[in-house]
Amino acid sequence: MANKYTLFYPDWVSPPGAKIFDLLEEREYSKTELAQWLGFSPNYLKQLIYPS
Repeated sequence: MANKYTLFYPDWVSPPGAKIFDLLEEREYSKTELAQWLGFSPNYLKQLIYPS
């Protein structure tokens, strides 16, 4: 019987904020809109998406 699970060992990383930014662009939402929906200030959201 063959193993139905395949192990995945990526050789790359992507910051979570990059994916959030990509999804915003794909759905044509602004960072300001997302901040309002989440109840965050735009500056706080910017810190989450682009941490230093």
